[in-house]
Amino acid sequence: MNQPELSGAHPPTTLLEIRKSIQNLLSDDFTTRGISLEQLETYGVEAAQEIVRTMLKMADEPHAMNRLCEALEEIGKPSMSYILTTLDQISEIRKPTDAYLVLNLIETLYRIEDPGASEPVSRQLNKFSAAIERNHNNVLVDICEQAKVRIHTILANWNYSAASDDLHSMLGDGRKRVRDGLVNALGRFGDQRALLPLIRLYSIEESVSMSGASTIRQTFRDIIRRHAIGESESLFGSLTEEERGTLEKIFPKTKAKSARR
Repeated sequence: MNQPELSGAHPPTTLLEIRKSIQNLLSDDFTTRGISLEQLETYGVEAAQEIVRTMLKMADEPHAMNRLCEALEEIGKPSMSYILTTLDQISEIRKPTDAYLVLNLIETLYRIEDPGASEPVSRQLNKFSAAIERNHNNVLVDICEQAKVRIHTILANWNYSAASDDLHSMLGDGRKRVRDGLVNALGRFGDQRALLPLIRLYSIEESVSMSGASTIRQTFRDIIRRHAIGESESLFGSLTEEERGTLEKIFPKTKAKSARR
């Protein structure tokens, strides 16, 4: 990961005070941490930039990252511009700490609760995808796949649908299990492309997890209803006999059909 350069300079006294507050934020003493958090909040934008710089230096220290993220959340929206600038300037993900840094920054944006960050957050998917495609490190691939699902969940909660192509590509053809949370995200923005894979995936998941199978069935039905798709649609014409049996099982039934059954 290339380290970004953040612009801006603080008056020396202010910078020293901010750095001292950040140091105290990492203290084991609860009271000291609480006081430093309040101090950093009062410095606002000035503190946000220095906090982000510190995060870049301490990306391999999880406890520090958690506390620094908390400080950015306390500062709130004034910190967003520095977070977004940092995300855009991180050019690639080469190791797990890079992935966790990017995801921590995204989680912070999510907790600040500003959907205006949706588009720049969605751009981060490309970095995780590139790391997965290199496929040199199985641990990194696993982390990146989980991170992508989390990002899609956040985007779904923000009602941002522009990244749905990537979401569908993660589903694949439905012939192997997918990451937890992926099907839930599809429930919000999935379209006809997801239906055949979901039918296949349901048969696999049913033998492994009834909860997972139930989620697939509900997502399938949400897509059917949202796009007003009938059971006789041509897209179901290529189903095998077994897959058609699954379709019968999970397709939403009308009240008339339910009464006959």
